[in-house]
Amino acid sequence: LLARLRERGARFELLTGRADAIASGSPFGLIGPAIRAAAGFASGDSDARRRDKLLARVSRRLTGDGARRTAEFLGELTGVPFPDDASPALAAARAESRLMSDQLRTAFLDWLGAECDQGPVVLMLDDIQWGDRPSLQFVETALRTLRDRPFMVLAFARPDVDDVFPGLWRERDVQRVTLRGLTRRACQQLVQQVLGGG
Repeated sequence: LLARLRERGARFELLTGRADAIASGSPFGLIGPAIRAAAGFASGDSDARRRDKLLARVSRRLTGDGARRTAEFLGELTGVPFPDDASPALAAARAESRLMSDQLRTAFLDWLGAECDQGPVVLMLDDIQWGDRPSLQFVETALRTLRDRPFMVLAFARPDVDDVFPGLWRERDVQRVTLRGLTRRACQQLVQQVLGGG
């Protein structure tokens, strides 16, 4: 799908998150990586460098105090905390978990909304059966809040996702494609393609 969109010359912002079986269920383990990748985090970056990158990424779409506040709370989502001595909102949220949850959701929606203002956004999520409830709730809220905006979620999961997250996004306009098992001939072709004709 992504290759076809690119071949057509379609312009869109791709955000990619992937759940990890080892960290299954870790809060924001699904959308955190998407934000880190969008900001261009590298493995050797210091926290200060990551904060700068995150603020720069957010500032491409938001300005002023709104950009700073959004970056601060996206920092909480990505494990790159900003200092709270100059941010009363961040300090207050760190003191109260419900307020923090609200601020994190608002920052995520503000950032996605600003990205949608510039063009279509595709959020691709892989292995969501190993994802976490907070990430999936934020995505659910984004699907509802941005329903009239150019925002699409492309999610992949194994069949047990229905046991782990029953009724996932059932109130949204979900189009579900269930893949059947490979045929014997397709399996042979796959093996030959990987191992060679011999």
